[in-house]
Amino acid sequence: MVLNFYPQIWKDLSASDAKLRAVCKVHLVRLRERQFGGLRLEKVTAALWELKVSWNKQEFRFLFFYGSQQAINFVHFFLKKTRKTPHKEIALATVRMKEMQLDQAIGIHGIPH
Repeated sequence: MVLNFYPQIWKDLSASDAKLRAVCKVHLVRLRERQFGGLRLEKVTAALWELKVSWNKQEFRFLFFYGSQQAINFVHFFLKKTRKTPHKEIALATVRMKEMQLDQAIGIHGIPH
């Protein structure tokens, strides 16, 4: 599996605590390697999935979709503050997903938005 990231995710992770980044990397590698035991995954929409990460008594979320050719495409990373994933977070992830799908369809990869 290949992991692709919307550019803003790298900015958000780079600005976060080093220990949080380490915990996130472990989760991402386990997802990439299909080692699902202990990972908390939930389908959010027909196309979007949520990877749940707990750290320092806080809940973080990665929203992603499965793409073609064995790719996992991460479109959003955020600190979850409410019981349910807020609609605005899902809407933002959906917009980014469509951007990534279009970019991939025309052969553009890794261009900042």
